Amino acid sequence: MKNLKDSESHQLAASHVFTYEEALKIGLPEDRVGDIILSNAPQYGWTEDMTADLKVFVSSLKGGYKQGVWPDSTEAMLTPFIIAGPDVKNNCELPRIINHVDQFATLQKILGFKSPYETSGKIINEIFIREQ
Repeated sequence: MKNLKDSESHQLAASHVFTYEEALKIGLPEDRVGDIILSNAPQYGWTEDMTADLKVFVSSLKGGYKQGVWPDSTEAMLTPFIIAGPDVKNNCELPRIINHVDQFATLQKILGFKSPYETSGKIINEIFIREQ
């Protein structure tokens, strides 16, 4: 699957392919991954509708939520995380990419909010004056 190419542009359509076991090692949730995890190359989307001439790629506008671009290697997927609050360090810059689910967990901590639902995010402790 890593060598799957677009028949028109001849570009690779997948940026990463992981087995279930590899997915667990990189922190994907055990109960939410399949046997194979496929991450699109930027600009590619997938659809379960195959055309008569066997095309499976669609534009991003048609692919919608099926986009699975690997964020660590696609700068366009990165978003800034700027935060202030009690016990939050001033001018703290993190040396790593953080997950959106971790942003949510951190905001919950600052706001003193406990979600009634189970979440998979972890508090970003290094932004606090005293680690939580």
